[in-house]
Amino acid sequence: MKTRLLTTALLFGTLLGAANGITLEEGFRDPPETTKPWCYWYWLDGDISKEGITKDLETMARVGIKRAMIGNVSQRPGPVKMFSPEWYALTRHALAESNRLGLELMSFNAPGWSQSGGPWIKPEQSMRRVSWHEYPAQGGSFTGAVRPTGIPASQDIAVLAVPRLDHVSLVGVPKTAEGNKQAPLGSASWIWHATEHGAVSAPAANRIFRRVIEVDPAELKSADVALSADNEYALSVNGKEVLQDDDWQTIESVSIKKHLKRGPNTIAIAVTNTEEGPAGLIAALRLEDTAG
Repeated sequence: MKTRLLTTALLFGTLLGAANGITLEEGFRDPPETTKPWCYWYWLDGDISKEGITKDLETMARVGIKRAMIGNVSQRPGPVKMFSPEWYALTRHALAESNRLGLELMSFNAPGWSQSGGPWIKPEQSMRRVSWHEYPAQGGSFTGAVRPTGIPASQDIAVLAVPRLDHVSLVGVPKTAEGNKQAPLGSASWIWHATEHGAVSAPAANRIFRRVIEVDPAELKSADVALSADNEYALSVNGKEVLQDDDWQTIESVSIKKHLKRGPNTIAIAVTNTEEGPAGLIAALRLEDTAG
């Protein structure tokens, strides 16, 4: 049986090598990435350093190891305590070095005595899986239906209530650099193209939003714009760009008073959705006259 299995494996390897245009010997000398081995990489008793990490990873790369799996094992106090700031810094160094060398890096945790197991570990301290259950509610009090059933010895972590909204409002807008009161976005909503559901997904595209207002700057004490867009935008007033940003999670603000003229003024915002996905613009303009 062993001879038959070995022969089958060699035949398969020969055919596979021939199909790829390489011989079996060439395949052994320069194996493809998918066949390179993995290894456990134990960090024992916190006895680790940047120099040692670099040397270990460089050696792995040199001998053809594809992935290293870090296991933190401690039997006695060492120079670097796990989860300390130094340990986190060394872990980041290992990730950077593995990326430089083209290695895959992961960490693992096992229930055996080398990791999270042992007779000293109580059942409630043991490793467990996190599971969740979604329950659509119409508001009001939660009931027992939000808890999953059929899971013995489970422990509650949290109950999260998430509203199902197509639009999201932003609040807490700061003042402008000039110190003027900012236009609040609490009553504004995300908008996008009329034929696309931007809150769910929209194609990568450019959209331009315009609003024409009639004002007399001489009668204005302030004119402030607050806005954000997913993914990036450029705000223009009467054809002059006054603000741009590419972080949809921040609310930017700017005074546009000096860019206004008497009569009609065009405020335009060019928004770019850089890749397929949710898209939207949220903005507000606040005008305050000289009488407050």
